[in-house]
Amino acid sequence: MFQPNYLSKDYPRSWHSFEHFQYTSQEYPDEVFPQKRVAHSSVIYKEKMYIFSGFQIYSETFSDLYSYDLIDKKWKKEEQYGEIPYGRNGHSAIVAQDLMWIFGGADENEIYLNELYSYNFETKMWKKEQANSQFPSERVLHSAFLINEKEMAIFGGVNQQGNLLFDLNIFNFETKIWRTIQNTPKMNDEMNCFLFENRLYAFDDSFKKTFTFDFLNEEWSDSIENEGSFPKVNMGVSFSVIGNAVFIFGGFPEPKSDLSKLYLYYPHKHQFVSFILDDTPISRYKHSASVYQTENETHVLIFGGIHKEETCFNELHEYTFPKGFIPYPTFVSAGEIFEEKIYIYGGMGVGEHTTRALIEYNIEEKRWREIKTTGEIVPALYGAGHLLYKDCMLIYGGIVDEDISNTFYALDLRKFEWRILASGEKCPRLTLPYLFSVQDTLFLVGSQADTRKIELYRFDFTSKNFESLLILGNDIEYEETPPIVFHQNKLFVLLGKSVIWASFADPSKTAFEPQLIQLEPSPQMKILDGDEKTENLARTLCTPVVVNDKIFVYSGLGMTDDNASDLSIVIDLSEKTYKLITKTELKKPACFGYLPLVYSNNTIILFGGGRSHSFKDSNILSFLQLEPPPNPIFSDFEQLRQSQETAQTVFSIHTQTGRKEFKIHDAVLLSRCKKWDPNIKAAVISLFEIIGPDLVDHIFHFIYSAQISDELLESTSFDNLCAIFSIALTLGIDFLRRKCEQILIQNHLNISTCLELLVLFDSVESKNSKNSVLCLIAENQESLFAQFEQISKLSSTSPHLTQEIEACISNPDNFVVQKEFALGPKQAQTDFIEDMSKLFDSQRGSNFIINAYDLDAKHTKPINTHRDVLYARSELYRGMFISVMDESNSVTDMSNRSYKAVYSFVKYLYTGDLDQNLEISVLNELLDAWIYYGLTDNHLQLICQERINQIENSLLKKNQLKNNQENENI
Repeated sequence: MFQPNYLSKDYPRSWHSFEHFQYTSQEYPDEVFPQKRVAHSSVIYKEKMYIFSGFQIYSETFSDLYSYDLIDKKWKKEEQYGEIPYGRNGHSAIVAQDLMWIFGGADENEIYLNELYSYNFETKMWKKEQANSQFPSERVLHSAFLINEKEMAIFGGVNQQGNLLFDLNIFNFETKIWRTIQNTPKMNDEMNCFLFENRLYAFDDSFKKTFTFDFLNEEWSDSIENEGSFPKVNMGVSFSVIGNAVFIFGGFPEPKSDLSKLYLYYPHKHQFVSFILDDTPISRYKHSASVYQTENETHVLIFGGIHKEETCFNELHEYTFPKGFIPYPTFVSAGEIFEEKIYIYGGMGVGEHTTRALIEYNIEEKRWREIKTTGEIVPALYGAGHLLYKDCMLIYGGIVDEDISNTFYALDLRKFEWRILASGEKCPRLTLPYLFSVQDTLFLVGSQADTRKIELYRFDFTSKNFESLLILGNDIEYEETPPIVFHQNKLFVLLGKSVIWASFADPSKTAFEPQLIQLEPSPQMKILDGDEKTENLARTLCTPVVVNDKIFVYSGLGMTDDNASDLSIVIDLSEKTYKLITKTELKKPACFGYLPLVYSNNTIILFGGGRSHSFKDSNILSFLQLEPPPNPIFSDFEQLRQSQETAQTVFSIHTQTGRKEFKIHDAVLLSRCKKWDPNIKAAVISLFEIIGPDLVDHIFHFIYSAQISDELLESTSFDNLCAIFSIALTLGIDFLRRKCEQILIQNHLNISTCLELLVLFDSVESKNSKNSVLCLIAENQESLFAQFEQISKLSSTSPHLTQEIEACISNPDNFVVQKEFALGPKQAQTDFIEDMSKLFDSQRGSNFIINAYDLDAKHTKPINTHRDVLYARSELYRGMFISVMDESNSVTDMSNRSYKAVYSFVKYLYTGDLDQNLEISVLNELLDAWIYYGLTDNHLQLICQERINQIENSLLKKNQLKNNQENENI
């Protein structure tokens, strides 16, 4: 099952999106890897990718051969023996009969070639192949394909005179004979092509026409018109077949944004769509693309290439796609999630073609398939209302052949059988209808096609009729149905900065009283200067979803816009406020006409839609994780900080206005300050007095809550930042120390401060930071002479440092600087949780014992705890400590829960998380523990429910597999 695992300590508490098309960039930790190059070749053989030859701009042509292990992720320079070909570029390569075959290309003197070589992967021997017929003419930038495992086809290219070639030549590996296919159709400009299902597909220079060659019958087709969002390139592009689609990457001319444009082409439909991912490499052309498959995925490896005629690359980029069938994106499809599978019907595709396909996406296996259905024939449609009702997906209305439908369908998701629930005059015609249910009662709401009013209906299963109930927003007319969402027995209609809602707690009522809420901007919302769209929140072609009790409207189409809005909306009904989220914050492009489905508490699955009706920047399928409910452990400990009367350790410092005391609880001091010892208290107070009470207060805030402002540290003076570094070092606050190191290196780059930092980092044996400073000094060595006094002092006090400066200036490559990972809020919180986890059930500073009865051992077992932690996290224990238990140092748990449940609960108080391997019985014990122990939030409840769902889904799958195996045996 797809698991966002947002409740674990590793989840970043921020807006996040990711695709089922994934992109990664491979870094090279080892020393062996190919040099930067362009116009090379790449092939896949067994579990390795092989890169051969190519050249570097304004430099040499390579004749080397490298392999990249797809399992170990390591490069190796391969040995080559025999008739090794000269280095070349613009050649082609394929794998056949356990050999790599290369043809053509240009040598280092720009002499075009028509040689054919083979390379044996096992013996590492090259052989120059001979032929029993004439070779094709010399060429570069052609394409090569393997045909039926017996032949190699060479198509197109450029000859020595710079003329484009459009001939098709085929070489038979057994007979060693070349033959040329006659009657090649007239084509214009440079051709881009690929092999798909034993057919050659060749595009004209605009990609608007396709010619195909059938290798079985050896005949060309007439040109076929393509549709969709066409690539704006004409050379150096790569084509990778991924199931029923072709992934198109790179090419020249390059996009203005410097980021690679990504396209899919569907050969069966002759349709292009462009799409974008969260991250993608710099644009390039004349790179290589290789395809390999794993159990459930297809991978495309992009290597090398050139950017803007000057920059070559040697990075390796990988795109991962679902294996097999890939759907083409549609607008306003209908769909639901059922038993960890997404079912999607209909929608409007490229060229305004509607579809009647039913497709399924298996979330766990990350695999698509198209499903054949029985029963009633449902027409191709889009814009229908949909609802998961018991084991069925209900679909109402939609647009069929440009007319508004009023037919009500049900699809049995176990039998995949369609039936009609209702149709005819008694069924209303609504634009973009919305279905919802309350206690098995179905309701329908939407904009009436004739009156343009938002009307509400109830469906009677017995009479198959719709009962009209009320009109929402009586004085407002809508051409399109505004965003509507149903949550916790309430229906919400979003009208820009106002919301109409009605309660459906009693679905049998004959009248519902709608109410109006006026929304105000959230105080937490960033001010978006100069953006007129902030004044108008009205949207259409978007469906709200409810996550964490807030209504979320992703992008959508403004009432007067042609393209999707760059702003998404979060509505907090309890506060009666709205908050605008930019696409930059969301890390996802604008989109409308998508199908949103809520999955796993805070995850939204988006299918289809795009930035415009032309299917530019389409969305295929993506997962959008919204900010989860925050782990309450941080706010609980920050609240504990306010309880100064229970704090035990006091730091008293001199200030300009007298002495000021800072108190801290011993449990917090022990867990968060790993080097704390009463003997270092005086040294810490001295450092506190250097930075002053305001900065001390921020440090205490960080110790309790894991929060500190980057802006605060970046604006702090060099001397104070060095003092904070020393405080963090003395107390053992690792995150704060590393954060200070990074900011000191990034923001204080003059030679004088570099020399001070060199001494500082040398004293704490921080090798990586020390090497960073040495490299900065080496880069600015001409400024060293101005610091004669500092250098002289350094030579007398730390002569080894002056020697290291000289060594770095002479050979900076010996001073390796490892790339530091970003020290953001996520890492600070992770460190906090780890600190508290180490303190849990530790005798270090423990001052309270909880005894719980162990049924297996048949006696009580102690759990070492700390009163400060229990006081901060549990109302039950807080009440105990304030009243009768104030002087006690132990208690016996009386909740009648198992020892494992009590132990897990107390650990949750320390970490805000649960162990992964808890049984359902323990999780069920914990599910209601938050009430007994006086937790003020439902965070524990959410974790337990999430884990129970995971276990039940896993058991369900195992039982299904077992039943399938038993049926196969029968």
